[in-house]
Amino acid sequence: MTVATFLDAWNGYLASEVGPGLACSEAEAMADLIAEMGRPDLAAAWIEHHAENDKPEDQHYRRSN
Repeated sequence: MTVATFLDAWNGYLASEVGPGLACSEAEAMADLIAEMGRPDLAAAWIEHHAENDKPEDQHYRRSN
């Protein structure tokens, strides 16, 4: 499998489906890996989608408007 194939498979749609269920450390690890592969935009999407289910005491919590 190539890096491009991996990044195509682990895209923003998958981030929206899987990201909210990850622990903060898991989301950070995935985002770090994807950023190292040259896609900081996709890495940010993983953190953004993960943060949807974070609680106030969690690392990526963002207050809803």
